[in-house]
Amino acid sequence: MDETGSGATVTIDGPENLTVTGMESRDIGIIAAIAVALGALIRRTAGAFAVLLVIPGLVTLLPAPWNNDITRYLPSSAGAAMSAVAPFPNLLSPAAGLIVLCAYTATALTLAALALTRRDA
Repeated sequence: MDETGSGATVTIDGPENLTVTGMESRDIGIIAAIAVALGALIRRTAGAFAVLLVIPGLVTLLPAPWNNDITRYLPSSAGAAMSAVAPFPNLLSPAAGLIVLCAYTATALTLAALALTRRDA
């Protein structure tokens, strides 16, 4: 047992911890790029974060088979799947989560670039 008496010990020298830390930093960077692209697209930084935070909450209001299927493809769930150490039933695989997150980023950056070149040209 450890000092707290819970029987669980946490170490930071395991290889899975370095993988999780690396994937979480990529997740944050990719979601920040999506937020910047959405901010440029809708011209409101707060609106970009609201889109990233409000849409997952609205998806949970959908009926049971739909909300589970849609939720796993949202940016927040795809990012969580990237850093998952063990497989979870409602998450994608880490590679699929990275691909989905990169697809969101590429789409958002492309739309933002098109909007900026047309509006501010």
